Amino acid sequence: MMTMRDEIRERLSGNPPEQLWWTWRFLELVLRDSAYGSHVSEADLAFGVDCFVRLAAADPAWATAKLAEGGPGGHAFASLLSDERLDAALSRIAVADAAEDAMLRARILLASTYLKKGSGEGRWSRAWTELQRVPEARHDESWSDAALSATAHADYPTYLQLADARLATPLDDFWRAAFLAKAIPTAAKHADWPTFARWLQQYRALPRSLRWDHNECAILNFEGLHALDEGRLEDAERIMEAVVELAPSLQFLSNDEVSLLAKRMRTEGRALGLCDRFDEITKERDWRLLKR
Repeated sequence: MMTMRDEIRERLSGNPPEQLWWTWRFLELVLRDSAYGSHVSEADLAFGVDCFVRLAAADPAWATAKLAEGGPGGHAFASLLSDERLDAALSRIAVADAAEDAMLRARILLASTYLKKGSGEGRWSRAWTELQRVPEARHDESWSDAALSATAHADYPTYLQLADARLATPLDDFWRAAFLAKAIPTAAKHADWPTFARWLQQYRALPRSLRWDHNECAILNFEGLHALDEGRLEDAERIMEAVVELAPSLQFLSNDEVSLLAKRMRTEGRALGLCDRFDEITKERDWRLLKR
């Protein structure tokens, strides 16, 4: 029995007048079925990459924007453009406008890090190399967003310049909080504690309603771990209390970025009552740990 994907492939083989429409429909089906865990053959995945390349050639700005979406859509593209399919896509991209070509290649590389963040160092560097091909006159907000993503891993001094430039522009409090929530952990991962403290002060000056979430818990973890590193044990325990206060409103509490402080304090035999309470809340709130 033919699937919808089989029917569309057959239609495309006849070179229909609505070629791009049916190309998008096939790609959309591959992305959707992959996201929902349905079986998609390697042949259909490869053809999905082929469809993406054709659509990108027809409208590179659309393809670049799609790759930058993040969320479930970004996850789906990351899954499609992974492993050997990443190289297959990059080898076939050829956009006449050099800046658009560089932006598209950079976004493909950045999307490929979405699933395997810990092993994306080479791809982040490659993405930054592509972005440097874009003339400065065309460094718009979309370029800045991509450059921030790449340099956060590949070129921290440049990231710092770009981040401070973004923070110097007029930003609504919501977007300022969202930006700082990503920037502060980046400073921590690079052990840039003066910048961490400076940005943290800006972040904490924003309304609490914009901060009381998963990002705040991650920032508290970095803050607490740094306090432990410096021997400020009372500060670390106070921060652990704040983590426990925030935890009942969150999910995904077993993620490293929000649980490392509790794990380290338990290993060091500190604030065990708070660690126990955090573990209890994690079992209650992280649905991935609930018994079915």
